[in-house]
Amino acid sequence: MQEFVWQGSDTPVIITRSVDLPSDNTFDDISIQTLESDDKETKAVGIYQESRRGALDSEIVHHEAHMVATGVFDIVVAALDACGDVRKITKDHPQYQVLRSVYESLIEKNGMPVLKA
Repeated sequence: MQEFVWQGSDTPVIITRSVDLPSDNTFDDISIQTLESDDKETKAVGIYQESRRGALDSEIVHHEAHMVATGVFDIVVAALDACGDVRKITKDHPQYQVLRSVYESLIEKNGMPVLKA
C-alpha cells in the first residue's frame, strides 16, 4: 500500500478506507478517506479532489488530511464500512448525506496537504 505523510508530520499513514462521492460544480472526482498510521495512533480524514476542467491536459489535484475529533473519525469509519465493497456512491445511497456533510464541513477548513512518503 502507498504510504503518505502530511505537511508538518513525519509519521507515515495509509489510506484504510475510501469511497468516491458524486462530482460537483468544481471537481470531477471526490473521495473521502480514512488515513491511519500502522500503530493506529495517528488518524485523519482525507479529502481527495481532482478536476480535469479547463485547458487540454490540465488537471488540478487536492489531497488533504484533516485531524478530526475521535467521534467524527468514528462516524466516517462507520459510514465507509457501511458502504461495503461499493467504490462510488450515488446521492440516493444511505450513507451519502453523512459523508457529504463531513466532506462539506472539512473543505471549509484548511487541511494539511497529503504527500507521498
